[in-house]
Amino acid sequence: MADVLTQAQIDEMLKNVAAGAVPEVTQKEEEKVKEYDFRAPKKFTKEQIKVLDGIFENYARLLSSYLTGLLRLYCRVSLVNIEEQRYSEFNNALPDYVLMGMVDMGIKNEEVSETNVIIQISNTITFTMIDRLLGGRGEYRDVNRDFTEIEITIMNDVMNSMANLLYESHIDLEPKLIGIETNSRVVQTIGHEDTVIIVALEVEINGSKSIISVCIPAINLDEIMNKFISRYNVSRRKLDANREAE
Repeated sequence: MADVLTQAQIDEMLKNVAAGAVPEVTQKEEEKVKEYDFRAPKKFTKEQIKVLDGIFENYARLLSSYLTGLLRLYCRVSLVNIEEQRYSEFNNALPDYVLMGMVDMGIKNEEVSETNVIIQISNTITFTMIDRLLGGRGEYRDVNRDFTEIEITIMNDVMNSMANLLYESHIDLEPKLIGIETNSRVVQTIGHEDTVIIVALEVEINGSKSIISVCIPAINLDEIMNKFISRYNVSRRKLDANREAE
């Protein structure tokens, strides 16, 4: 009964309050509060995000090898994070001049609707690649300008190869580049209030770091995950078992 106050302690407290003394209150350490938007509830579970994490970790390794061979420079690509947000939030954060590749995933399944993915390359990476491919050292100056026809043609081949690397063996798909857009404000393939998954990949070239983003509509991704997640998990478990045996 150590927590029960005695009569003497109660009388002392009442005396202090009557005299105007304010008892000291020890403040508890502030708890971390995570914001949650009930108007746009999260659609994907931690398990599904973990599957995406594994897929894009592999994509980052493939992209790193491709860029290193293409530019004859050491390029390191790593997965930064996978975030669920509205398309308007992603689009509003983009600059006026930006290189966005529209990719048709080409999923061979009638139960999955047509899926278009956006691959957005930061201007820093784009101009570094263009300078290197045209014989330069991979340097850039002005990145806040529109792209020329020659630059778009060069990046069209690069973006097409990047789209092909999205191929995943346990999902029947044939990704292909269907176009390049340099003005993010006119892209109409995804509604502004639609939920999307944003995959951020950090690319390091010549000591400079920047971001490549992959934007996937949540509706299409949900269909894909429901159809193929079990197959992916079985495939991954077999792979993990083989690694453990080795």
